[in-house]
Amino acid sequence: MFLRDDATELTIQHEMWHIDDFKKLGFTEYHNTPNWQLEELVWERVWKQKHRWTQEEILESYKYYLTECRKQGGIPKLVEELEKTIK
Repeated sequence: MFLRDDATELTIQHEMWHIDDFKKLGFTEYHNTPNWQLEELVWERVWKQKHRWTQEEILESYKYYLTECRKQGGIPKLVEELEKTIK
């Protein structure tokens, strides 16, 4: 795992969740899973633990998830509460 010098706690946690998913799914299944779905798994954890993060971090994470889904042909699970904020 490579992290920026100024990586936030959320960034580190995000990457740790990817590692957890890799360990759970195994090499082959992890690498056969579309990246947007892997990002969705991480996003769902961010949202479930939203009390840990600032509103700015949550919005940034949500926008990243949406972007990754859409550019890779996935259909994101929208969070109406956040959709109102970003429009």
